Amino acid sequence: MRDFPILRSSVARRWWPVLAAVAGLFASVLSAAIPDAARADPRFRLGYLVVTHYPGVRSDGTGDATAGLQQAIDDAYAANLVCFLPLGTYVISDTLKCVQWHPLRADGVSLEPNPLKTAAYQFVGEHGSGGARPLIRLVPTAATAARFADSARPRPMLLLRLYESTRYPNPARTEPVDVMATIDGWLNDTSYLFDCRLSNVDFDCGGQAGAIGVVWPAAQGAYVESVRVDARGAHAGFYGLPGRNSGAINLEVVGGEYGIRHGYGAAQAPNREVCAGVTIVGARLIGQTRRAIDYLDFVPLVLIGFAIEKDFGATGATTQPPISVVESTNTSNNTLVLLDGSITLRNAVVGQVAIANPGNTTTAGKTLYLRNLYVTGTTRLVQATGGNGVSTADPARWHRIDEYAYADPRGSTGAFPAGTSFRSFATRSVLDGAVRSAVEPVARLSVDVGPPPTDLISRHLPSGGFPAYEGAASPPAAVVTEAPYGAVAGDNVDAATAARNTAALQAAIDAAAADPRLAGRVFLPKGVFLINNSLTLRANTRFFGAGKTNLSVLGAHASWLPSTTPGVLLQTVDDPRATTYVGNLDLQVPDRNLYEYPFTYLHWRAGAASMTFDLRAVCGLWLTRPRFDPVRTAPFVCCRFDGAGGGRHYFFGNFEQQFTSSATPVNGAGYRSIVIDRTSQPLWFYGFNNEGGKTDRRATDVELLGARHVVMLGLKREGGAPMLTLRDCRDVALLGGGAMREPPAERTGDPAAAYVEITGICSRITVAGLLVQQVGEGAGGYTVRETASDGAALAFPLGAALFQRGSFDWDAEVPGRVPPANTGGGDGGRLVNVAARVRVRAEEGPTIVGFVVAGTGQRTVLVRAVGPGLAALGVGDGVPDPAVRLYRGQTSVADNEDWGGAGGTASAAIFAAAGAFGLPAGSRDAALVATLGAGDYSAHATVRPGTGGSLVIEVFDLQGDASARLTNLSLLGRSGGAVDFPIVGFVLAGTGGRTVLARAVGPSLAAFGVADAVADPALRLFLGGRSLDGNDTWGMGAEVPDLVTATAAAGAFALPVGSRDAALAGALAPGAYTVHLLGGSGRVLAEIYAP
Repeated sequence: MRDFPILRSSVARRWWPVLAAVAGLFASVLSAAIPDAARADPRFRLGYLVVTHYPGVRSDGTGDATAGLQQAIDDAYAANLVCFLPLGTYVISDTLKCVQWHPLRADGVSLEPNPLKTAAYQFVGEHGSGGARPLIRLVPTAATAARFADSARPRPMLLLRLYESTRYPNPARTEPVDVMATIDGWLNDTSYLFDCRLSNVDFDCGGQAGAIGVVWPAAQGAYVESVRVDARGAHAGFYGLPGRNSGAINLEVVGGEYGIRHGYGAAQAPNREVCAGVTIVGARLIGQTRRAIDYLDFVPLVLIGFAIEKDFGATGATTQPPISVVESTNTSNNTLVLLDGSITLRNAVVGQVAIANPGNTTTAGKTLYLRNLYVTGTTRLVQATGGNGVSTADPARWHRIDEYAYADPRGSTGAFPAGTSFRSFATRSVLDGAVRSAVEPVARLSVDVGPPPTDLISRHLPSGGFPAYEGAASPPAAVVTEAPYGAVAGDNVDAATAARNTAALQAAIDAAAADPRLAGRVFLPKGVFLINNSLTLRANTRFFGAGKTNLSVLGAHASWLPSTTPGVLLQTVDDPRATTYVGNLDLQVPDRNLYEYPFTYLHWRAGAASMTFDLRAVCGLWLTRPRFDPVRTAPFVCCRFDGAGGGRHYFFGNFEQQFTSSATPVNGAGYRSIVIDRTSQPLWFYGFNNEGGKTDRRATDVELLGARHVVMLGLKREGGAPMLTLRDCRDVALLGGGAMREPPAERTGDPAAAYVEITGICSRITVAGLLVQQVGEGAGGYTVRETASDGAALAFPLGAALFQRGSFDWDAEVPGRVPPANTGGGDGGRLVNVAARVRVRAEEGPTIVGFVVAGTGQRTVLVRAVGPGLAALGVGDGVPDPAVRLYRGQTSVADNEDWGGAGGTASAAIFAAAGAFGLPAGSRDAALVATLGAGDYSAHATVRPGTGGSLVIEVFDLQGDASARLTNLSLLGRSGGAVDFPIVGFVLAGTGGRTVLARAVGPSLAAFGVADAVADPALRLFLGGRSLDGNDTWGMGAEVPDLVTATAAAGAFALPVGSRDAALAGALAPGAYTVHLLGGSGRVLAEIYAP
């Protein structure tokens, strides 16, 4: 949406069908000039207007195609068609313009309907074999040469613009000769430039010093895809890209002063073309003389998968770093998130910087997050004012920035008053529950790692590109309007036709899935195709259209009236190996249905290798005033991921359903735009803009429930509820978010609500570059809030430079690939020490720690019960005089009360040999040494009557036969609540990993006669002080099959289905681990199995 309020009258809503009809009539009049040859081209009925049918448009690199291409662009927009360039070379002498005007109504305040809501510019090149694309080359004439000669006043080859009137009567629509200049009475408005598409076309700037390849600053739904610009001798490749966390895929710029400039406007147009965040996936920026990236905007730029090369010895090269974060007093402005990239510097002077963060040059820089970046050619990888940056010794080798974060400390730490549009607010980091103010909370570097992986860029791109059908020259597809399918397009067909369409489309899907020649490809040409039941996509289906924005539309017919269960427009099979693809489509349902007759647009259960791209979910083939029944609030979900759902989803989130008037809230609290429910396949979102909820009652926009392996790159939202809620999730990363607008308390009623809520037991979570930057509204609440016993929150407006709960394993999280199984730990490691810390009272009886010696030989163990000795560790309430007795079954094996007394078997030397902390001579702690054969053992620790306090029970494996080893630990202890909970610890030794099962059993103890158990225990696993994992309810997450397998392998008793016990299983490397048992008061059984 736009960045400032616009009045929208309810009258306009009622008249919208009429306005749309008038617009359609106007479009048909404009398109009357389409050449007959273009209409006769078979591609026309598919949705393509072929430019070579226009006078002067040649594809052989001769002549001047400017006028003909411009007419084709205008006609394609007016007729809502794709402007299609066949393969070849096209010569132009001046700028091609995609321009629309947005006038004011007669009231002089509100705007007419946005012309880019019902149609969009779609400029697309033919997909040739081997990745061939059409090329547009700039060859100025004598009349136009001066326009492209001045780099201080640059001019593009292709320009996208929406001019919005600023006064009434509306000024004349006069385009300036200087296309980058301002127009009196008109604002260059990027915030309403929806859905415009530039795809599969290359540009050659012809060496013109003032030339820019493409100016395409736009709003959500717009994108640039597979475009190469030869900018050698020119100003820039791109000068503005789509925002709102739409963006660009597969870009390349060779040469130029700049690769990508964004947000500057131009010298002759002082208004900056900010677009509220750009996500770029796959970019090669080679040989720029100034900067590869030059970014101004108020939402972070997120750049994923890139290669940058700069030769400082080239003609015209400056000493500017290829990337430099631009200073701004507005905290969220100009910030960067960079993931999976390489930077090569050649002929750099000593001390040359690769990535600069100068900030104010004296005390502080801007917020920045870097992950997995390879750099060569310099020793100064990152310069950061106020911090150390990242440096190394050898410029000739490749070095990898594993992870680096910078938190801008400047600005307010308190709330802003309402009406403050741009703000300076401090950023902080939260690492495993502790709020940090350090400017560089993380800086990890690996030196001399060798060159970058060959798939550093390609891992984020679709293999072979996105599917397309452009006629007979394309790979074959099942075209749903052709025989034998015969689907009928039309937005007013009857119910019988909708039923036939449903059968026809499903038949096309099934036939294409079974035909190796079609390889699953199904094409929807231009038109509205109404259905009355769900379509099921097969594992290999590629279901796509000519384009979205009312071009290729799949819609629900008005006769489809689901009631208790939402109707599902598109659903996939539940298959982790599925390669399903959906793209270039509108998904539409009638808006009057959604509250009485709910719909889900997309139900996704295809696995890691699946994809979606360029989808728009809209409500409004039949526009009526929304109605809300405050009693009937049955929840429905616009888009659902569950089962084997995974894959790569590009510029997703055009599911912004808000469907409401300003007066009457709609949708119940249970409504969600998107739900991700217990998925475990890698699920990557590149650009995620979820809007809506400004005037409804949803509790959150997007909800992740027990999900694993989810990555969202580039986030934006508008609405009055939390943007994202994570419940009991693991392995989730959210990078780069801003412009979140309305406070989350607005619709929830919770003054402490957060933009990102992390609830239950979540682990291995990373959030970076979350900078809210509201516009014009005061707010309280939190930027990010973790509601766990040891959680922490950042009060709004503090920015989140980095939030981490545990360590997200980026090495295992490769998009499109199934992650390694969580329970395949191998058998290299072994338990050498188990321990438990609890608070005890004498009247509760003994505290019991069980352990198992497995194998055929014997092991010598040290068993300790420590109370007084805890004082040396800072624990002042240790029990004064514990005793310990060791049992095998019901038989007492050994006992001790004072470790240093007569007859004792322990000694300080044995403690040291075991790696145990020392105990003061003469202390009243208990310890014993025993040699044990295979079997089940328990250590019973008791305290003197009337005493209590903290107690640690430990078992150390000292020596013995290699065929015997410790295999598990159990503790039946008491939890006192949030700050008084048991902790168990264990040490894995050796050179390999081992699968470990950890459990916190509460409710299931009732079957064993324990009446006062913790009702809902949780556990959290730590390595040293670093949180690794956690669980609240064992049956909630996607890892249930892993847990069942691990439980059987360990020989542990099964937990009842649906119980509130907690468990987790995984392969652990050697190290010292602890498990915190959380969740309330009562008895709890802690178990650690390492079979």
